[in-house]
Amino acid sequence: MILGQCPEGGSIHRCRQLSVCPGTVPAVRGADGREVRNMTSRMDLSITEWDARRRLAKPFIKWAGGKQRFVLEYGARLQVQPGAQYLEPFLGGGSVFFHLASKSIGPLSARLGDRNLHLINTFIAVRDEPERVIEGLQILQAGYAAATDKAAFYYALRDQHNAEHPRTNPARFIFLMRACWNALYRVNQRGLFNVPYGAPKTDQIAPSPDAILNASAALYSAQIRACGWQDTIAMANPGDFVFLDPPYYSDVINDEAKYDRKPFTREDHWLLIDHLADLRARGIDFVLTNSAEPELVAAYTARGFAVEYMSVPRSINSNTEKRHAVPEIVVTPGDGSFDSGRQGVLLDLHLAAYRQRAARETKLDLGADAATEVDGLARDTKEDE
Repeated sequence: MILGQCPEGGSIHRCRQLSVCPGTVPAVRGADGREVRNMTSRMDLSITEWDARRRLAKPFIKWAGGKQRFVLEYGARLQVQPGAQYLEPFLGGGSVFFHLASKSIGPLSARLGDRNLHLINTFIAVRDEPERVIEGLQILQAGYAAATDKAAFYYALRDQHNAEHPRTNPARFIFLMRACWNALYRVNQRGLFNVPYGAPKTDQIAPSPDAILNASAALYSAQIRACGWQDTIAMANPGDFVFLDPPYYSDVINDEAKYDRKPFTREDHWLLIDHLADLRARGIDFVLTNSAEPELVAAYTARGFAVEYMSVPRSINSNTEKRHAVPEIVVTPGDGSFDSGRQGVLLDLHLAAYRQRAARETKLDLGADAATEVDGLARDTKEDE
């Protein structure tokens, strides 16, 4: 239940639909004016506490390819206009959503989607039944802390998860993703989760109760669906903002289906480019991240999109010596809404340095040109400081 201050009677009371109490939290409406969601009963907290929790919200689940680093570098440049929706068709850990929800003036009207049914069911449970999720996490945490063989405890949980598939136990799913190797979600041809134990450095695996309650507060105005990415972005209206983080093109090049039995193919990437062009034509702002293969970069630039490079450390490699920063790209409509400025110079510097390092690792000699490019960019950046 939600505790709210009724402006008419002045007393604290419980109400299922805050929209019946004028002056509390208004109904959330999308860009089309339709009511998205009324705050339903999930937690006993005042409106002030709800707002405080929403502002502290962070990702509660670990997910490979998470955007925490992206948010640190680009968060200030991501904007959802007042009255507009935020849409995210490849949800993952939801780093960008939680960043925007925590910075929003009021409730963030959002549509969140992903093909992973376990992930979506978990987000819905955190939104609607945070206390149940917290209770489950506390039980799992106590069992893990007491286990003398923590790997065996993890594999027993994994077996339970697979035995109950496709049903979802949200607390168990959160725990598995935080304890598995590199927060990687991967299944075999039978759809069974097969990622090994990650041997975390700390015994504290479960997120804190506050972390779950904070995430629930941020999610209350979000519509969450298990669906394809096309279904999510089809709900975008002019003025909305879409963030897209699809399975990376590098997985296509390396023929790796890291996340699901049905990989995101080269054709899917090209289809996504067509949909980006449609979003731009309809006046819908977006930011997309992807790996920086020249073929893909050329495809984006050929359609007139703006492309920036950034350098991101990658840890999903069994060979620790190969866990180094790799170039990625940030794609925007190309209309100046995502101004690069000096950051573009820094990103070019990262890319040039990466190219030089990659050449050394593959024993290729690029000659003096690569070194000159790095030194020149570094000198220009230094002069700008």
